[in-house]
Amino acid sequence: MNTVIQSVPELVGEHLKDAAVKFGLDDSLDTKASLEQCWLEKMGVFEEEMIERGMDEVGDFDPLDERGALFLTYSGSLLSIGPLMGGEREICYTSIGLRKDVPATLELDNAVMAEMAETGRPVSFKEGPLKQTSPLYKIVVPPLSLDAEEQTCLIEDAVTVISEKFAELNGDMMD
Repeated sequence: MNTVIQSVPELVGEHLKDAAVKFGLDDSLDTKASLEQCWLEKMGVFEEEMIERGMDEVGDFDPLDERGALFLTYSGSLLSIGPLMGGEREICYTSIGLRKDVPATLELDNAVMAEMAETGRPVSFKEGPLKQTSPLYKIVVPPLSLDAEEQTCLIEDAVTVISEKFAELNGDMMD
């Protein structure tokens, strides 16, 4: 019988190892292995929801793009950015739930991205309590055929489902 062993991408593994102490966790091999396994499971959840909802993966996201977007970070956090309306976007940041240095969730009504968001780099914001995220691993966007209201509903539904599943995975990791 063949067994396929998945492993996190090297840059993600390095980020998780460095971040474990910042998260208030120990830096043991067991903790690193648990974080990596949890991240892999979160990645599966994210991809499953992306496919189920017909979202498209992109390598970057322009602040002037009128669509909303959903991001998965190297640390396993989730960031949703609503469609551009009146020059502003609603955002929702959901941390991995294990971190002690950031709020579990943060919602803002008027977030302005500082620059193009790209995989492998953090997302930065011009002002407000959320200055920047961990580097982005995946960026997905709703289909172009959806209007702003439909995009908002799609993204909010995805965030609700993904966040609940992420919380379960975090809980399982801590048991």
